[in-house]
Amino acid sequence: MNGIIFTLALLILAGCTAPRITTSDTSPRQQRTRPVYIDSMLQRHNEIRAEVGAPPLAYSDSLAKLAERYAQYLIQDCRPEAQEHSYRQGVTENLYWRMFYITPMDAVESWYREKQFYTGGAITGAGAAKYGHYTAMISRRSTHVGFGVERCTTGSIVVVAYYYPVGNILGESP
Repeated sequence: MNGIIFTLALLILAGCTAPRITTSDTSPRQQRTRPVYIDSMLQRHNEIRAEVGAPPLAYSDSLAKLAERYAQYLIQDCRPEAQEHSYRQGVTENLYWRMFYITPMDAVESWYREKQFYTGGAITGAGAAKYGHYTAMISRRSTHVGFGVERCTTGSIVVVAYYYPVGNILGESP
């Protein structure tokens, strides 16, 4: 039930003020300093988006900084039950937390598996709880993404993805 409430709250934030995204966010110089897994996550997102005809996402270092800060906040107690959405205005947020030794790409694949529950058309409140991560990934409204990844000493991992502008809007198609 909490997952549904968090997802619905994020979908309602569509009209809020967005973070500032600049063209410097995607410069080749900055791109080379990112961990390889970040580039793999972005590439996989764009492969998934291509399946539905959505344009590729550009990587945003400013979104990544926000996502990284939130991932650091979530991981500080190493307790997945403390996981909660940030309700950051102007972005769609995907969260992933697992207690086992996994990779950040597992988050992307987990979100992608929600495709089986999405039959197309407008996003509904009941449906968003089942497929909201997937529709966030494929939304044509979103043009940029940033990832934050943190690992706890226990081996659990948290992944935060921020998509800009907001893409999951209740009553509209992604």
